Amino acid sequence: MKKCFLYGVLSLFIFSFQAQADFFQSIKNRQYDQALKDIQTLSDINQKDEDGWTALMYAARLGQLEIAKVLIESNADLEAQNHAGLTPFLWATYAGHIDMMKFLTEKGANTQKETAFHENALELASAMNNKEVVRYLLSTIEDE
Repeated sequence: MKKCFLYGVLSLFIFSFQAQADFFQSIKNRQYDQALKDIQTLSDINQKDEDGWTALMYAARLGQLEIAKVLIESNADLEAQNHAGLTPFLWATYAGHIDMMKFLTEKGANTQKETAFHENALELASAMNNKEVVRYLLSTIEDE
C-alpha cells in the first residue's frame, strides 16, 4: 500500500515537473498560444528551472509582454532572482525591452535591485551599450 502511494506521489511530481519543463520550452520557443494554455495547468507559477529561472524571467528576457501580463495576473513573483541574482526587471533591462521594463515597474517591480555581482539596472544597460535603455533609466531617476 505504501509503495503504491509513493509511486502515485512520485508520478504526480514527475508529471508536474514535465509540465513545467514543457511550459518553459513553450516560452523559449515563443509558442504564445501554448504557453498561455500551459499557465492554467501549473501547480506553482514561481517554480524555477534547473538554471534558477522562473517563467516570468523568460518572458521578460524575451520581451513577451502578453505572457508576462498573464503570469503576473497569476501571481508570478516580480522579485524572484536566478542564480546570478537577476530579476525579471533586470532581465528586461539586460535585453533592452523598455516596454517590458515599464510594465514591470507599473506592477511594482523593484528597479533598484542588484544582481549577485552588485550590478544595478543602469550598470547592466551601460554594459550592454544600450543607450535607449540608459536614457529611459536616467529619466526615471530624474522623475523621482
